[in-house]
Amino acid sequence: MSTSAGSCLHIMVPVQDYEEYREILNPNDILLVTVARVRDPVSGEFFFSEEKYGDAKSKLIEVRNVPVRKGIIFSSYEDLEDKIDDIAPYIDLVGYNSEWGMTPADELAQIEESVGRFAELVRSRGLAMGWGPTSTRLHQEPELLKLASEIDQIMLQHQNDLAHGGVEATVALTQERGRIIRESNPAAKIGLQLKGGLGEIGEVLRQTRDYVDAVLILTHYGIPFNYQQLFENDVDLRSRCRTLYLPNIRLQSLCRLEGGGQ
Repeated sequence: MSTSAGSCLHIMVPVQDYEEYREILNPNDILLVTVARVRDPVSGEFFFSEEKYGDAKSKLIEVRNVPVRKGIIFSSYEDLEDKIDDIAPYIDLVGYNSEWGMTPADELAQIEESVGRFAELVRSRGLAMGWGPTSTRLHQEPELLKLASEIDQIMLQHQNDLAHGGVEATVALTQERGRIIRESNPAAKIGLQLKGGLGEIGEVLRQTRDYVDAVLILTHYGIPFNYQQLFENDVDLRSRCRTLYLPNIRLQSLCRLEGGGQ
């Protein structure tokens, strides 16, 4: 299945796998690191790891001058507030992964306010804001999709939907949520998080090409996904990936600079 117009599906890959993917990356793709909170093996509580953050920052610095976008994912507003000015020079995108266990309960209980605060702080630094709600929460509260009006990118975590519901159910769900997001914010980029075999992932992407702008494929740690084979099977998924995408907030910043601060 293909279209004459083609499309541009951006890929999101772990920054540590840059060398593995560098031959197929284009300027719109994203290298990601995550500094979500981790569980203390003794107390069982989740906490922000300075060691993990330092390692993530080092990896971002290593790829600072490569021609792709860089992003970091936090799981708490508190951690973002503490680190935003330290990490801002090395990134283009900040993601908010709000999940039970790694995100403070008060943030989850007031998620609309939390997303708004997160977005305000990220954008004040001239960066793009992404949010990754769990699919389970969106099943329970589909109205949360309308928060797309406040952000630049939303990641749909549909890996479990694909595993348990199959291709057609995942396609239908992605299209339905994609329509709601587009209605709330036509400029918002939609990311899709998947896990599974090459064939079923490819079929989902082919059938949702009009709704999805980027894809993140989950694999076992250290095992890169074979994107090259995926794109060889359907070249139209990436046929229009030639120009650099800049989020609206970055364009506005550039315009102010070129206009002498006006």
